[in-house]
Amino acid sequence: MANFNKKAWENYTQLYPKSYTCWNCGNLVSSSSGYKSDDNENHIYICPHCQAPLIVDYSDKRYPHTIQGKSIKKLPKDVAHCYDEARLALSVGAYTAAVMMFRKILMNLAVDEGAEEGDSFSNYVAYLCDNGFVHKKQHLQANSLKRLGNDANHKIESRTEDEAKEMLKFVELLLLNNYEYADEVDKAKRVK
Repeated sequence: MANFNKKAWENYTQLYPKSYTCWNCGNLVSSSSGYKSDDNENHIYICPHCQAPLIVDYSDKRYPHTIQGKSIKKLPKDVAHCYDEARLALSVGAYTAAVMMFRKILMNLAVDEGAEEGDSFSNYVAYLCDNGFVHKKQHLQANSLKRLGNDANHKIESRTEDEAKEMLKFVELLLLNNYEYADEVDKAKRVK
């Protein structure tokens, strides 16, 4: 997260209030202070939590974009780095890059959980499915996303926003179940 100094922003003006998820701190905020253009069509809102600027143009498009996906705790360092990079790529419209990074996450996850490093992507997905890291009801989706990841990596055409978001949902659920929520299940077993 970038660190913005509240004192650095001068000449605030009152704006029409706007609620949004801050691209910098991830908080759902409402702001009514910032800056406006001379023609009053473009605005810069200042996040009341972290002071980060958000540019809103005349058509209500926002820049920079909010980082997609959930922040996940307890990820191994390599997986966390890939996940953050994939989320950022998705947020700026780099959909093919995001799909390729989600593919890399599946490879990292498989190796982190015991698969042999240097194996094929197909074998990594099979390893995750065969060893219970992917729920049995999601095996079909895992194989579909395996093809999507392979196409992103080996074919010329670009991936779409919908494809990248589908891959994000799958990978996010997989990471939440196998890392963040896994400790909760272990704790519940110990309590019994």
